[in-house]
Amino acid sequence: MLPYFFVRYALPQMRVVFPGTIEAVIVRHVRAPRMAGNFLDTNATDAAWDARVEDWTKEGRFEGAEIVTHEIQNPTYPSIPTFHLACRAALERDADFHLWIEDDALVCDLDCATWPERFGSRELGVYRYFSEINAAFFVTRRSYDARIVEGLSRYEGWTKQRRIERYFRESLRGPRVYLDPARAVRTHRNDFPFTGPRFVAEMVRNLAPDEAHLLDLELGPGASQLPPVGHSRAALAMGSRLGEARGARPAGEERARRARPSLLTHSQGSPGETAASVSKPRASV
Repeated sequence: MLPYFFVRYALPQMRVVFPGTIEAVIVRHVRAPRMAGNFLDTNATDAAWDARVEDWTKEGRFEGAEIVTHEIQNPTYPSIPTFHLACRAALERDADFHLWIEDDALVCDLDCATWPERFGSRELGVYRYFSEINAAFFVTRRSYDARIVEGLSRYEGWTKQRRIERYFRESLRGPRVYLDPARAVRTHRNDFPFTGPRFVAEMVRNLAPDEAHLLDLELGPGASQLPPVGHSRAALAMGSRLGEARGARPAGEERARRARPSLLTHSQGSPGETAASVSKPRASV
């Protein structure tokens, strides 16, 4: 459900402000991934979603995004093939920026207009302040994707004990860019900032008030009418200040860079769908 809101509503807004063009790609696992035992409870999916994704695709609801499908099964770590194909899609398109989004997350980052300046030569941006890299949503550069793609391609080497978040962190060279945490929300069971159905419902109502009721199909009856999150603006300001304190802005000499193609990816739905977008330069930064 959230990938639909991203492609239909968030992506067009980001396209308006980004200093380049954006092309969307969806990487979709067309069969429910097999798992070795109880791999992760967060991998449990609703069987009805498979049919819904098929119907919505035929209806053109994901129009504006290229759809790439696969049937690769990797029971010891089911999501790795989709991560790998999303990374490869970014590299094939020579993407300068690659926004990764999992299927239980939604990002509408209008600050993408400043990414070329803010990132400079830094190669990874995060929306959450964890020691590891939160795989739900983060932004990478081409140099980083080129470094991790080979490891992601070795499917058999991935197990539950080898966390992809740790792999992402260990692959990083240099400091991170801390992005505005309020731009990325997630329907996750843990009580992290900007995480949970209320935050998702608030963002969806702001993006698509006439279609917010669709959230009830995935999150349950009444999800679209959850109370607003009153402290989100204050948390946004605090998060931005924290990001600045941790070095979110690159040094001055790193700022004058030209925006090359950018890619946004988005993993979607129980069959493991992922979407992506590529931007080509429109202006020098």
